Amino acid sequence: AKGRMFATPRVLLYAASRDALDIEGLGPVQVDNLVSSGKVMDIADLLENGLDEAFLVEHGKVAEANAPKIVEQVRKARSAPLARVVTALGISGTGRSMSRRLAKHFGTLDALRKASVEDLVAVDKIGEVKAPVIVDELASLSDLLDRLQAMGMGDQEQERPAEGTATAPTLAGQAVCVTGSLKSRTRTELHT
Repeated sequence: AKGRMFATPRVLLYAASRDALDIEGLGPVQVDNLVSSGKVMDIADLLENGLDEAFLVEHGKVAEANAPKIVEQVRKARSAPLARVVTALGISGTGRSMSRRLAKHFGTLDALRKASVEDLVAVDKIGEVKAPVIVDELASLSDLLDRLQAMGMGDQEQERPAEGTATAPTLAGQAVCVTGSLKSRTRTELHT
């Protein structure tokens, strides 16, 4: 399709990673198989409703026992908060931390897409060099972003807390340095 972004397995694997859309069970082999099949060419293809268990088994060579779990993870990824969606896009200079800043500042994918260079410069740690790169890359992803927005993605700024958890972290506003070995969580999990 004209203007369609064709992803490499590496791009899709990054989009599915824990730091982005967090699609557990979709590893390098499965992603490579999906891309090689020609059926999954970008992030939107990965998230669209046609990605069912039979599709994953046939085109991703996913074990039948794992397919339902991956379908559920994909379903959850469709309601990912804006910060994770921005991270999944892999825009230069927008890793997890910057994606969270952009999500907090703009609130929706639509507002981020409409942002000018000047609007982006107003975001903490985005300067006059990084801002035009982000604007250009968002423009180049226009068709993909249209498809993601049609699925309802990018409208939720933050992740919702799990039921039964406090809504305000007890260390809000505090910087914490984690050292040593961790048995219950990874540093990546604690960073968020």
